[in-house]
Amino acid sequence: MPDDHITPTDRYYSERVARSDDLLWQVGKTVNGEPVDRKQLQLIVGQIVSLLDLTPEDRVLDIGAGNGLLTNLVAPRCAQVTGLERNRALYEQALKHAAGNVSYVCQSLLEADWRTFGAGKAYLYEVVQHLSYPEVATFLHALTEALPAGGRVLLGGIPSETEKWHFYADAGRRACYLRALAAGTDVMGTWYHPDFFRVLAQDLGLSCRIEPQPEALYTAFYRFDCLLSKP
Repeated sequence: MPDDHITPTDRYYSERVARSDDLLWQVGKTVNGEPVDRKQLQLIVGQIVSLLDLTPEDRVLDIGAGNGLLTNLVAPRCAQVTGLERNRALYEQALKHAAGNVSYVCQSLLEADWRTFGAGKAYLYEVVQHLSYPEVATFLHALTEALPAGGRVLLGGIPSETEKWHFYADAGRRACYLRALAAGTDVMGTWYHPDFFRVLAQDLGLSCRIEPQPEALYTAFYRFDCLLSKP
């Protein structure tokens, strides 16, 4: 894509892929710059499987699949997973490691025709933060319209507006964050109040369940999960 269309987020992940083969580090699963313990991934996958109520018959979408780190761990719990990833560098990494019942599409979630995938359940993990409020509303309307009755969407790892200053816990971190906002380089993206999803779900005719993350998860103090279900 032309340079003027490359977002700070795209650049951030492309550079991480270029610098390291560590799958955790590539997608920013780090604390103080070091990859998290892989046990943390099991906590995330457990939350995805539980909240989506995955079965061996399910066809699932992993939207914003990154390098396939979570995709391959979710795959044994269902019939098929299709990963959607817009960043070319992450997409190519995902292809290298794809499990047998996993396929990938290199496409923006804002451009996808969800009816073509035939999935009944979907999840996005630490993806919503890279969208604006209008983009989330438009995307979720299109996705949930395509899901069958009883379909579910898990929005995982949403940065909580109510906990933002717990993440930016000191004056130095807050100053860096505010300078990044001014420069348009903040890769954390949008912080959300849980009520935004409750009201959006009501408008879309969906049920909404706001879930705290598992206490042992390293992001639990500033992120939350949201399960949307279609009647």
